[in-house]
Amino acid sequence: MDRYFLEHLTQLGEVQSVRAFEDIKSAQGIKLIARGTEINRSHLERLLQHKLLKPIDNSLIIADQLSVTQLKYYALKSLDDSPNLRLLIHGLSDISMIMDYFSSLLLSRFLANKMTIMQKCLPNQFTHSLWVALMNLLIGNICRMSLTDMHYLASIGLFHDLGTLHIDPHIFDESKCLSFMQWKQVYAHPIIGCLILKEQQELPPAISRAVLEHHERIDGSGYPRQLKAPHLSRLGRITAIAETIMGISRKGSCEYLITILKSDINKLDKEIVELLCHAFYQINLIGLAGRIHHTFSPVPMNEMKQTLKMAETISLIFVGWDSLLNEGLQQNFDQLINTIDDLHHILDRAGISVLDTTTSVRQYEQDLPAFIEASMLLRETIYHLNRIIRITSRSMIDQSISYPGLTDWLQNSLQRLTLFNEYS
Repeated sequence: MDRYFLEHLTQLGEVQSVRAFEDIKSAQGIKLIARGTEINRSHLERLLQHKLLKPIDNSLIIADQLSVTQLKYYALKSLDDSPNLRLLIHGLSDISMIMDYFSSLLLSRFLANKMTIMQKCLPNQFTHSLWVALMNLLIGNICRMSLTDMHYLASIGLFHDLGTLHIDPHIFDESKCLSFMQWKQVYAHPIIGCLILKEQQELPPAISRAVLEHHERIDGSGYPRQLKAPHLSRLGRITAIAETIMGISRKGSCEYLITILKSDINKLDKEIVELLCHAFYQINLIGLAGRIHHTFSPVPMNEMKQTLKMAETISLIFVGWDSLLNEGLQQNFDQLINTIDDLHHILDRAGISVLDTTTSVRQYEQDLPAFIEASMLLRETIYHLNRIIRITSRSMIDQSISYPGLTDWLQNSLQRLTLFNEYS
C-alpha cells in the first residue's frame, strides 16, 4: 500500500473530518474500515498491511473539500507570493480572463480530495501547482491557443504534481541532498500523476499525457521517458516551460528568467521560448530601465568582483573535470557527464569560455546589460554544478562506489562552491 499518501490522509484526519462513506475493503474482500468511520492515524498500520479493492480516495468524504470557486480564490491569492508572476500576468494578459478558465475545471470528488490533501499536507506544492496553472494560461494566451486547449492548460497545471502526494515528502527539503532511491521517486512522480488522471474518465487523454510530459525536454534529456521533440505534445511542452519559469522566478528577477530561458532554448520548445522572451522584452520587464540610460554603461566594481569570483570558480571546476576525463571515467556516470557537457555548450553559445571564464566576463566591463546576462548565466551554472555534484556524491555513497579520482574532484568542487551557497 502507498505509505506516503496514507500518511498524508491519516494526518489530515487528525485535524478535520475524513469519513468513509462506504466500507473500505481489501483486495480479498476483507472489511478493513466500516462505513461512517472517521479515519485518522490510528488506522494507518491496518491500511498499510493490505492491498485495497479500490483507491481509498473513492470511498471518502473530506470535510471542507476544495471547490472550483475556492481554487480560483487561492490562485488569485497566490500572486501575492509571486511578484514576478503577478507582473507578467498584469503586463501581458487580463487577470480576469485568466481566472475565468478556472471555472471550467473538471473537479470530481476524487480530484477535489487529492487537491484538499495537497493543500493541507503539502502547502508549498499546492501553491506551486496554482502558479504553474496560471503560467500555463499566460503562455497559452501568448501562443493564441484554442479555447479548448486553454481549459486543458488550467487542469494540467493544477494537477501536474498530483504524483508528489505519493512520494517521500522529505524530497521537498531543498537544504538536503537526495539519495539515489529518492531521485527514483522524483523521476516516477509524473508517471504516478498520469496514472491517477487516466482513471478519471471525465478528463480527456490530452491532460494526463501532458502531466506525464511536464519534465521531458525536447533534446531527450528529461524524464521519465527521455522523449524528444517529435514525441512531445504542445500542451506538455508548454507545461514544461511553465514549471521551469516558476522554478526560476523564485530565485531572481525577470531579467534572470529571460537569461536562463534563453540558455535552455535547446531543451525547451524554441518557438514558445522566443515568443515569451519577445513578450517579456515588449513590456520592459528586464529591469534595466531606470538603471541604464545608455546602451553601454560601466559595471559597478563590487558586482564585477563577485562575478569574477564565480567565473574563476567555474573555470577551476571545468579544468579539473577535463583532467578527470583525460584519465578516463571507468564507471557509468551518464547524468553527471551529460550535465557538465550541457553546461559547457550553454556557456560556449553565450561566448563564455569555460577554461578562461574571467577573460570572457571582463569583456563586458563597459557593457552593463551584457554583463548582467553573463552574470545571471554564471549563477545558473553554479546552481547546476552544485546540484549535480551533490547528487553524484550521494549516489556514490548509496551504491558504495569507490572512485578516488572522481571523489577528489567532487569534494574539491563542493569546497569551491560553498562560497556561492546563496545560488544553490
